[in-house]
Amino acid sequence: MLPASDLRTPRRLAVLITLVAVSLSLFQCKKSDDPEPVGGDTNLVASWKMTQYGLKDSQGVVEYFDEISGQVAPCLYTQEFIFAADGGVKRGGRDGCALAGVGSTDELIPGSGGSKWQTAGTKLTILKPDGSKADFTYELSGMTLRLEALDRATGRTHVFLLKKP
Repeated sequence: MLPASDLRTPRRLAVLITLVAVSLSLFQCKKSDDPEPVGGDTNLVASWKMTQYGLKDSQGVVEYFDEISGQVAPCLYTQEFIFAADGGVKRGGRDGCALAGVGSTDELIPGSGGSKWQTAGTKLTILKPDGSKADFTYELSGMTLRLEALDRATGRTHVFLLKKP
């Protein structure tokens, strides 16, 4: 019969091998090319195409610009907001689309990329490469994303409706 100290060594070795095997199996299950979403709400990760734009007044009434004359409507409805799983966000479509009142879509999400997105509750924040940010409230309903951004200069709220293409 073997002494008790000689029996513990094989047991320790078996425990060590088991722990190593379990650890390796846990770390091997994740594909290295599947980045973890870092922006927050994973349901935002997609390309979203603008379908409607409007302004909300202080009473909460939204006036949608379904038929905007001139170059504004064709430009706005080319806009696409692209939220990536790595926390990056960029805008596709034509540059410099004017928004009613002041500003343009370039001020919300630069088309060149380099911006990041994050969520907290119903707040969506776009962190731009120059250090500035754009804050939105957002609501997801099926394939529709609603974004609202307060225009501090006018006191009105920009309302964007986007859909997954």
